[in-house]
Amino acid sequence: MFSWWPVPHGWHSVTPDRQRGAWMVAVSVHWVPVDSRTATHFSTRVSRLERERATRFRHREDEWRSIVGAGALRAVVAQHLGVPAPQVVIERTCDWCGGPHGRPVVSGGNLHVSLSHAGRWVVIAATATGPVGVDVEDLGSAGGLPMPRDLILGPREQADDDDALMSLWVAKESYLKAIGTGLTVPLSTVSVSGSRVALLGRPSARLIRLGDRAGYRAAVCLLGRAAPRVTEIDLAVPQAD
Repeated sequence: MFSWWPVPHGWHSVTPDRQRGAWMVAVSVHWVPVDSRTATHFSTRVSRLERERATRFRHREDEWRSIVGAGALRAVVAQHLGVPAPQVVIERTCDWCGGPHGRPVVSGGNLHVSLSHAGRWVVIAATATGPVGVDVEDLGSAGGLPMPRDLILGPREQADDDDALMSLWVAKESYLKAIGTGLTVPLSTVSVSGSRVALLGRPSARLIRLGDRAGYRAAVCLLGRAAPRVTEIDLAVPQAD
């Protein structure tokens, strides 16, 4: 369909058939592998600014994550909006400093998106329902936990081990992405109770813990009280690419 962009119609879902109606559900969550092949596929399918931003990273894997994240996000948005990917406009203006590194906002259409990456995965959440946030973290990261426990846990929260602590981390960060603050707000001020996440003075959100990938934890938050139906999809570039 697209001469310049064979994605997304050239992409295929490797999830069970019952999940292939993902574009019609309330929230779709797309897992994209970070590797040399996927990065090569997207290296000529991102904007000049996105390509320049990726080349600033010192480590090859960080460059791959940047390229795959930018390219896959365009592919997902194009599929949802039913437009060629070159027509997709995604603003990344930071609310605090005005730099081009803020949360992604889709221009045109009623679509909310969120992007996260860690280790060998990029994860993208998309919905027309309302503001959404997604976060994924690598349990095996060489740096260990990103910050001390007391900066993650609230006064009445407990975590028996690093795995449980990371589960709280992704729940809270996905919420902060949904409300648009990111980590400018301390994680310890966000409360998690079952499937609800809240922050004093802010709207609460519904929490959905995503399916476990070996060595990773991920969660998505959707603002409001409705219980969204979340469909997870694995995406891969075509074998012939």
